[in-house]
Amino acid sequence: MDNSKQGLATGAYQIIIKSRGSCNNSEATSAVVNAQPVIPAKPTIEVNESNPDIPVLTSSAADGNQWYLNGMVIVGANGQTYTVLTSGIYQVSATQGSCTSELSLAKVFLITGNEIKVSTINIRVYPNPVESMLTIGLEGFAPDYTVKIAVTDMNGREIMKLNSMGEEEIQVNVSYFSTGLYLIWMTQHDKVRTLRFVKNRIHKLPPCWFS
Repeated sequence: MDNSKQGLATGAYQIIIKSRGSCNNSEATSAVVNAQPVIPAKPTIEVNESNPDIPVLTSSAADGNQWYLNGMVIVGANGQTYTVLTSGIYQVSATQGSCTSELSLAKVFLITGNEIKVSTINIRVYPNPVESMLTIGLEGFAPDYTVKIAVTDMNGREIMKLNSMGEEEIQVNVSYFSTGLYLIWMTQHDKVRTLRFVKNRIHKLPPCWFS
């Protein structure tokens, strides 16, 4: 016999037990049901560039949206659509009741003059979160051309700067970074890609060089 009941909302209920083959029911017993919270699915972002000067982002979630720029909440940006007005990393989350989804995959925009370009370059950053050595795979950038890489904190302060070549995979020592959230900016010609990573654990002193 299945004694479970699915689909009940949170609230107070009465339970009456009836024995099979008997006409007598037990006395009603009160019970409180706590509904299992449902975490919304991670939303996706669709880019409408019918007007290339003012791209419009649309969340796959019909309601409960919260838009983010560079990992920070955009105050008042709670609609299903959002218009891009500045360079940066755009993401969205969806909330139902007290449960909030994961952040969507990022859309990165670069404003150059009057033109806004969306990055479609595929790269890999792992492990994420990271404790010491971060690997960056520069797939999608053209080989034999320099990729300029900068690491900044969420306040825009530059922590590290280096160069590599397209399609290469490099390792970066971030063991001395303070715990927190960082951005990696990668640029090759007019292609720009930005990703976030999280640094775990207490930072160490940076390596020293002696002359």
